[in-house]
Amino acid sequence: MLKIKKFEDIEELAQEGKIDINLKLALSEILRGTIVSLSNFHMDFNPEENGYIILLEPSDGQEELVDIGLNDTFEDINPESISYDENLDLYLIQVLHNNEFLMFYLVEKEGIEFVPGLENLIEDNKDSIMDTMLLKRVYEESSKFENTAKEMSEEQESKDNKEDVPF
Repeated sequence: MLKIKKFEDIEELAQEGKIDINLKLALSEILRGTIVSLSNFHMDFNPEENGYIILLEPSDGQEELVDIGLNDTFEDINPESISYDENLDLYLIQVLHNNEFLMFYLVEKEGIEFVPGLENLIEDNKDSIMDTMLLKRVYEESSKFENTAKEMSEEQESKDNKEDVPF
């Protein structure tokens, strides 16, 4: 179980090789979005009061769930939302534990069967699971970059071909 409460946590996990660049960007987007949302209400972000991100791992069991405030299973919770990101192959489960404490639980699709109650929670909510792209803005920017690079390459190729034609 990896707890993410600040941007430094994300950077540390990336440096240790525990998360890849795409997950690093997704986690940063979630944390940034939380901070921005709170600032809209003139509130400062405090992970102990407002919640944080948990990256669940296959080795997480009942003891780890109790340590983060869940009973001992995911079956007893009522999620605000569950979404699935196909590009990252992970689920994002948002749980509002009270009016101000929102937790983000992320787990890879292949890992849901190992976390107590998570597979049942996802199955019970399968009709309301949203497809999402946590990195939508990143993918859009990447796509724009790729298109621009392709256009520049084609322009250069066209110029090179014109230079090769004798007059």
